[in-house]
Amino acid sequence: VAILVRNNYQIDLLAESLQTLHIPYQIAEDMKFFKAEEIITLVSLLKIAGARDEEMKESALQTAFLSPAFGLNPLWTQAIISEIANNSNKISNILKLIEEKDFSELPETDEANQNRAVEFVKVVRELELLNNEEISSVISTAVNSVLPLLENASGTTSRNILHLRNMLSDYSEVFLHTFGRKPLIADLLPELEEWINYYALNIELSESIDENAVKIMTVHQSKGLEFPLTVISGLCEGQFPVNLRENILLGTANIEKIKNYLNSKNREVSFFNPYPNSDEEQLEEERRLFFVAITRAKEGLIMTVPMRLGTDP
Repeated sequence: VAILVRNNYQIDLLAESLQTLHIPYQIAEDMKFFKAEEIITLVSLLKIAGARDEEMKESALQTAFLSPAFGLNPLWTQAIISEIANNSNKISNILKLIEEKDFSELPETDEANQNRAVEFVKVVRELELLNNEEISSVISTAVNSVLPLLENASGTTSRNILHLRNMLSDYSEVFLHTFGRKPLIADLLPELEEWINYYALNIELSESIDENAVKIMTVHQSKGLEFPLTVISGLCEGQFPVNLRENILLGTANIEKIKNYLNSKNREVSFFNPYPNSDEEQLEEERRLFFVAITRAKEGLIMTVPMRLGTDP
């Protein structure tokens, strides 16, 4: 059984009710896998290899540089990142100095840490050479660069890395079937976080301690899943469907003007506003989500409406 909600705040209310009734439940927490240190590190390495966007590349370099996986002194790496922020510098410029073994302009550190920093830059350069390579080559190189994380083969860290490799294998299989060729790392990046979230939720559910527990999750989290009995909770105006939220800084109309202005400048990539800019668009998005919700049911579907809402008597 799964209970689907439109908004996160509804989850706590449902959990409290189920607990009162002594019904076992499980709240889907699809971000555990995504927030694991080893996954954050490997994802940053994938982005270093495939990023075509400079901002994404710089962010990924910083994340990897701060990762404990490479054994760098955390006080030293934090000091460098602070200097970068204060001086509007770039991590890529710092890595060039390290590559040249010029530590004179960097915070003081011991020789052993300097050597580890040089090895880290070698990993970065190796990944950068894989910009047009298949995903399988990139993930193999990335995992080989953090082999100490795999020392405990039966531990959570090793299991998470295996899950990530399986996810990328599944993605490659789907891509090959769809497009008739194996995917490059650049093909994956636009969809990487969506795939990780989807895969993570499946892991969370498949590793459930109590298979009979009621699953509580948002409609967004339920995408791609199916349940024998699905309950959609809180169908009413303002809750599901939610109302259009006006941008308090610019206003929806002004955002649309900005979009039109930017797109008139012959940009290589059109400006995209992910939020609905009219009541009609908002309602259409809510219809799509409702369709997602009802199609999660394999055998039975229950839809509920609240008897009262907020401060209603």
